[in-house]
Amino acid sequence: MSINIQTISNKSEFTNYFSQPITFPQRTMIAMPKANLQLPVFVNPQIKYPNITDTDKDDVCLNITIDGINNDVTWNDLYEAHKQVEGVENITGMTFEEYMRDYIFLPNGQLIFLKGADILTKASFNDILSVAIHNAYKFYNVTPSSKIQQDSLKYQRSISIFDSPQGDTIFLGSEQTELLELGFNVEYAPLRVFGLTPTDMDFSLVTKSNWITGASNEDLTAATGDCQVFANGVLFDYNGGYISTVPNLIIPDPADDSKMCFGLQLVGNGFGGTKIPSETYDTTAIDIGVEFESDTNGNPVYKIITGGTTLYNGTEVAEESLFSPKTPVNTFNNGTDRFYIQIQRGNLYANSSEFIVNILVGSDINNKYVIYSKSIGLISTDITIVPVYMADSDAATNAWEFNDNDYIQQTADTQEMGEMNAINHTGSFVIEPLISNTPGISFFEYEFWTSWGLGTKNNSIADSITNKSFISYDGTDLMRSWRNPVNLANSSLYYVLGNKESSQIYKTDVSDTFIELNYNNVITKLPQILNVNINNLDIKNFAGTFVGNLTGVTDSKSGDNRLVGTIPFPIDKINLQSTKIDISYEPFNLLYRPMNNPTPFTCNSLQVELYYNDFVTNKRKNIPNINGTMNLEFHVKQGVKPAEVVNGLRPV
Repeated sequence: MSINIQTISNKSEFTNYFSQPITFPQRTMIAMPKANLQLPVFVNPQIKYPNITDTDKDDVCLNITIDGINNDVTWNDLYEAHKQVEGVENITGMTFEEYMRDYIFLPNGQLIFLKGADILTKASFNDILSVAIHNAYKFYNVTPSSKIQQDSLKYQRSISIFDSPQGDTIFLGSEQTELLELGFNVEYAPLRVFGLTPTDMDFSLVTKSNWITGASNEDLTAATGDCQVFANGVLFDYNGGYISTVPNLIIPDPADDSKMCFGLQLVGNGFGGTKIPSETYDTTAIDIGVEFESDTNGNPVYKIITGGTTLYNGTEVAEESLFSPKTPVNTFNNGTDRFYIQIQRGNLYANSSEFIVNILVGSDINNKYVIYSKSIGLISTDITIVPVYMADSDAATNAWEFNDNDYIQQTADTQEMGEMNAINHTGSFVIEPLISNTPGISFFEYEFWTSWGLGTKNNSIADSITNKSFISYDGTDLMRSWRNPVNLANSSLYYVLGNKESSQIYKTDVSDTFIELNYNNVITKLPQILNVNINNLDIKNFAGTFVGNLTGVTDSKSGDNRLVGTIPFPIDKINLQSTKIDISYEPFNLLYRPMNNPTPFTCNSLQVELYYNDFVTNKRKNIPNINGTMNLEFHVKQGVKPAEVVNGLRPV
């Protein structure tokens, strides 16, 4: 006789009840001729830093170039950047060496926690690196723009209390994603330079005509006659920097026609040259600036010097300044309002490498307004723009003042941009990993960068390739982007077979500082086979195993291990993306396993279990949940009657 039994379930361990009891024959033999199931496989890459010590913390690990401006990122820069994007973790509780030795990146999956009203996450390397690059530059905003792929497969979501490094949080679960590319957006950000601490002018260092300075040498008072001074040697920043002053007009009653002005002359001094002031009030010496005077009612007013033009006045050709408006009508708070003349590269609308001059006025740095803006043909920041201050003789009679004069010193980035623009404009965003020559460390540095897709020269390998630069020309002068595919196949890969709750996959490390995988619930090697047991039948099997990397260790099993069949696991279907795999298996030759029951017996259910053995540890691993249904078929038949015993012997 033979019996076909079909079981269907949406679980990996279940009891299948029969509507009518089944009688198993004497000497039952059982086999599994068919298996169909859909099994979720979660892939969890893990990346660790090379073990950098305090001695080498300031070693340069990345060389960054944006539009010809070159800056370095050190290992310590990455550590400090992580503190700025800490999220649910507590990196400030780790020393540099602990961070480099222990911290773990989990590129795939986004862990989401709720603490009070705040959403917290585990920081990504892309976020950390973007902050480190951002910190290295003065007038660029660098933001993360990685490319991820959303997986349809997700861990079971169970909202639970999670003992995170930030204290008790609510674990909302994990969005299962696959990191495909590291990426960054770079936006020109002159306001970063505008917000730097200004430097006081020092007019004691330059030649002045008829100006006198205050005790701190930053104030100017018109003394006698026409007054003029060129602030030779003042290098202010042209990527958001400014010069500023607080004009104080001492207006007599009735008001006279006193005037004074300040602004910029765009003609540079050249190597070793200076500008010599004269005792002349001539606004044509200013290419863009502000002129101050009073109206007939004694109100302080101003107008903008927008440039100059050449005119024929009937007798001669003369250069005259252009004003906007021609007649001053704009008032200001005399002696308290600060005027700024700021320079930056072309705005996002102009999409240009030319420069913009903005004139602003306000009571302080946090309360200011743009009152005028103009593009100028300053192609290179290598030109030395010179601030100019002038007052006429009437203003000198009334002792008009430019007080609290200051400026934003030119940054090293702007200086380097000027040097590059004097040669050419690169228009690129370049990242170059640097590998040290430290024995025992350089290999791990190479592995680290290779996992992030930045494989470069490996100094631990003789005749290795030269350092590799990863270059992007995408974008404009004011908005650039950089992307590069990662290589997570080079990382340490951990797997979860079957679906579990997120809180079972992740945990806080022993030092209570960061989130890592729960290594009790993940495996490092995919199984070769899946095992199917019928736990309420006395199926006889004799099995032995030997795990090659456990040298000298063997584990033998025999007797009633309940195994009824095995299913080859399709490892070739697994890549770096978490996925559901369809398994359909029908063995070519059925392997019947004996029960050795001497008499028939009746059974009304089968207790079926699907599991596997961890290839590394040889420990039994249960599969908690499957997707869809699992269809297993069993075939039962009566075994061959043993030969009769003759003279106490049984032939074989």
